[in-house]
Amino acid sequence: MIAETTPAIVGIVNRTDQHVPFQSGTEQAENGTGSGVIYQVSADAAYIVTNNHVIEGATEIESFSL
Repeated sequence: MIAETTPAIVGIVNRTDQHVPFQSGTEQAENGTGSGVIYQVSADAAYIVTNNHVIEGATEIESFSL
């Protein structure tokens, strides 16, 4: 059972735009990480269930296989 479900577990990286002191503009920085489970896959998207605190405030979200 574990071998069958493991591919559905993914890592998630929360990236946010952060102001750079003494410079104009922002840069993107990793703000947090967590995990999620792939709930559904369609032709053009994958739906992942995770906790709100993992993605809260994100400018960009990246997922990767564990």
